[in-house]
Amino acid sequence: MSLILLTLAEAMADGTAIWLSTTPDPTLDPTATHIPADNLLPPPAWTDEDARAIENLATELAEVEPMLNVFDGELQIMLRLEQALSHIEVVRPEDRDLIYRVLLFQGLAVSRYFQDGLATEDGAESYRTVLIRAVEVRPWIDAIAFDSQRKPGLDEIPEEPELLKFQEVRARHLLRATTPISAEVPAGTRLVINGQEAVGDTVQVLPGRHWVSLTIDGMPVAHAQSLTEKSGPFLFQRPLLWPDLEALTEGMSSGSASIALSTATQSALADLEAPVILYTGEGRMRQAYMVSGEHATPWLDTETRELEFSWRLSAGTGWVYDGDFYLQNARAGAPGEVSTVNAIAPLISAGLEWRLGVPVIGVGIDTLLPVGEWHDLPTGDTRIRVRPYPHLAAGVENLQVTAGLLLPWHIGVGPRAHLTLVESLGLTLTGAYAYGIPVSRSHEDGSIFTPEASQTGWLSVGISR
Repeated sequence: MSLILLTLAEAMADGTAIWLSTTPDPTLDPTATHIPADNLLPPPAWTDEDARAIENLATELAEVEPMLNVFDGELQIMLRLEQALSHIEVVRPEDRDLIYRVLLFQGLAVSRYFQDGLATEDGAESYRTVLIRAVEVRPWIDAIAFDSQRKPGLDEIPEEPELLKFQEVRARHLLRATTPISAEVPAGTRLVINGQEAVGDTVQVLPGRHWVSLTIDGMPVAHAQSLTEKSGPFLFQRPLLWPDLEALTEGMSSGSASIALSTATQSALADLEAPVILYTGEGRMRQAYMVSGEHATPWLDTETRELEFSWRLSAGTGWVYDGDFYLQNARAGAPGEVSTVNAIAPLISAGLEWRLGVPVIGVGIDTLLPVGEWHDLPTGDTRIRVRPYPHLAAGVENLQVTAGLLLPWHIGVGPRAHLTLVESLGLTLTGAYAYGIPVSRSHEDGSIFTPEASQTGWLSVGISR
């Protein structure tokens, strides 16, 4: 275990550790409560019980339709359909027609049974609603709010006087003020109102009963009901969902300095024992973030902040360009060709890195060996072929800038990038480039030597731990 994780374990004693993408490791801190992230998710929003509720509603509608012609059959219609509707928590697109027909038929029974007594009879209380001082048949108001564009005919309200009453109710209700239903909709999720997918995160609806849900790939993952008799906004306080956890994992894996938490995430974490620490990744790639209010930030103990150490070792092939390959070897017969100043060069690279949260600093040496006939240089009484590049590096884990001595005669600067190929093995692909800035030097006879421009670049594969 690294020094930073030991420090973290001491700092978060008795707190809560949430593991986003890996199996909990209680050894990191035996006194904390360790929770797999999926334990925070709500139960499924669509179950076999929901399917049975829809089937039962269809059955009840079919069984009560003949009761319209039975003495006081309207009471059975109202009661049985109300009971069946009370078990409907989620409405899918394929359920819309059934729900609408049930509300129409229940409203027909209410209108026929109570007639002018709708506003005064005690038994009508649960079947009426008051909107701007107008007493209305509640199931019909709900039906209009459910699908304001639909216009029923005699096949759905099979009595012409009652159909005319419904049309009057509909005309009044369509003139009433709408109210917004909105939700925090994470990426990959869709807001569905009454079984109809919304565009965006807010929908204007008429007052009435509304079934609100969020879906992922068409499957409901959260639901609620809006029972509005007056205009006024309804905000769906949704639970924590997988897209929230995926956003956290992505932000932590990329090393974000601060990750904004969704309202649902804040709510889900608010009751956990602090400090709440989020984990993702394994081994050297492990990231730890602390939750604080509306954000999560990289977690380090501010009193004993330690550097996390790692090393890299790789081998590969590079390219070296140096104008002095020609100029310093011309007298010996070097041809004036492109191949003379460009060399293929095998490479060995080694480096040490220290990470303090997101920033990375390091030291290293890249040693290239140009292999061509004219790819060595005179230095005093000897000749040099090996081209070392000792350097310092600074940046983030996978992208740094280097600066050092591009021997024998240049100062080198340039970028390098690391790409993890197999995380469990630490297998990494590295690409780098260095531009050589010539450094003039004086000879013993007083003359000044200024080398030609030099550049180098390479790819290597190696181990990073």
